[in-house]
Amino acid sequence: MTLQLLQAFPIIKRHIEGVIRKDPAIFDRQRSRQMEELVIKPWRCRRLTRFHFIRKWLFQVQSVVPQAYNGRLIVIDGLDECSNPEIQCDLLHIIASACSRIPLPLRFLIASRPEIHIQGAFDSIFKLTHVRKINLGDDPDANLAIRRYLLQEFEKIRCNHRFGADFHPTEDTISKLIEKSSTQFIYPSTVIKYIQHPRSRPNKRLEVVLGISPPRANDRPFAQLDALYMHIFLSANGTHNNINSIFGIIFLASQPRYKYLRPTLAFLESALDLESREIIILLDDFVSLVALPRDPTQPIRLFHASLLDFLRDPERSGDFTLDLSVAHEAVATYFSRLLDEVKPYSEHISICVHTADKLIVKTVIEAVTTYHRLLFHLKKARPSKHLLEYLLSSGFLIERFIETVKKSWKPIDMAFVFHQFFDFLLTKVRIWYHLSCVICDISSGL
Repeated sequence: MTLQLLQAFPIIKRHIEGVIRKDPAIFDRQRSRQMEELVIKPWRCRRLTRFHFIRKWLFQVQSVVPQAYNGRLIVIDGLDECSNPEIQCDLLHIIASACSRIPLPLRFLIASRPEIHIQGAFDSIFKLTHVRKINLGDDPDANLAIRRYLLQEFEKIRCNHRFGADFHPTEDTISKLIEKSSTQFIYPSTVIKYIQHPRSRPNKRLEVVLGISPPRANDRPFAQLDALYMHIFLSANGTHNNINSIFGIIFLASQPRYKYLRPTLAFLESALDLESREIIILLDDFVSLVALPRDPTQPIRLFHASLLDFLRDPERSGDFTLDLSVAHEAVATYFSRLLDEVKPYSEHISICVHTADKLIVKTVIEAVTTYHRLLFHLKKARPSKHLLEYLLSSGFLIERFIETVKKSWKPIDMAFVFHQFFDFLLTKVRIWYHLSCVICDISSGL
C-alpha cells in the first residue's frame, strides 16, 4: 500500500524515505505503527496538507480540481482470506483510526465475505464513521450482469479457441448457469475457466458442467468453487453431525417431493433438540453461504444454489458429503414430536363419526398425514438409539407395541427393532388412512 501511495502522491516520497532510513525494520513492526508512520503521518505533513487546501480553494473558487490530488480510494479485497480472524479485526481497527486522522479526502472499499466476526467488528468499530454496506447478492441487475459476462466469454471462446467454432450454448443452458450462479460471479467465472481450457473441447466441458457427461479421472470442473466451500467448512467450529443435519434438511426442503418441509429456526429446534441460539451459533461460520432470517418462522435460504451440488458429491466435498439418513432422522424426530401435540385420537374418531365436527375432522386428517410422513422418513432415517428411545417414550405408541419392543430390545440389533416398528406403524397408517377417507366423505356432505 505504501508503494501505491507513493505513486499516487509523489510529494510524500521524502517523508517515506526518511522513515525507512530512520527505522529500516519498519515493515516488521506492529501494523498500527506501520499505519502511523507510513500512512497517517505522511498525509498529515504540511506540504501535502497545503496542496489539499489549495485543491479545495480551486474547486470552490475557480471550479478547477487538480487531477493528481482528487479524493482517493483504497481498495482492500478479500479481507476474509486472511488466515487469522484477529488480524482481520486488527486491520479494521487501524483503518477506523486512520479515517478520523487523515485530513485528505479518502475512502476505503473493503470487500469480504460477511463472516460473523467481521460484521461484529464493523458494527462496533465504525460507530462514528460513515459506513455503507452493500450486499452484492441484493443487486437487482446481478443476473443481467452475469448474463452479459457469459455471452461475452462464450463469444471469446468461439473466436479464440481452436475448437470453439461450433460452440453455441442454448438459451436454456445460459438460464441454467445463471440460476446456479445465485447472483454471485464466482460460479460463472469458475465455469468459464473450466470450459476455455485450450486442450479440451468447450462443448464437452460444458456438458460436464451441466451434469450431462461425467468428468474424466482427476478432472475437477469446479476446483476454485470447491476450494472456497471446503475452506468455509474446514473453518467451522460446530459439531459435524449437527451441521450435516442442518444442510441435509435444507437439501430435502429444496426437493419437490419434500415441499412440505420448511427449514425454519423453529423447525430445526424441534428436529435437532437444540435451542435457537445454539443453531444460530452453529450457522455463524456459514453466514456467507446461508441467509438466517430474523423471523424464526421464515425458512433459512442458501446464497449459493451450487452449494448443494458440492455437498452431494463425495468426490468434491469429501468428509462433508451429506448423509441424508441423518437428515431423515431429524425430520422423523420432528414429526414424532408433532404427533405428541395432538389430543387422543380415539375420542376424536368417536366424536367425528357421530357429529362430523369439521375442526376434529381436520385434526384427524392432519394426524394421519403426520403419521404417513413419519413412516416415510423413518424408512430412510439412520437407525439411531436416540430416535428409537424417543419413539418408545412417545404417547402415541400403544402399550402392546411397547412391550413387544422391550422384549426384543438389543442396542446392537437396531435394524431388527426398526423393522418391527415399521410393520406396526404401517398397519396403523393404513387404519388411519381408511378412517380419514370415511371422515372426508362425512365432511363433504356437510
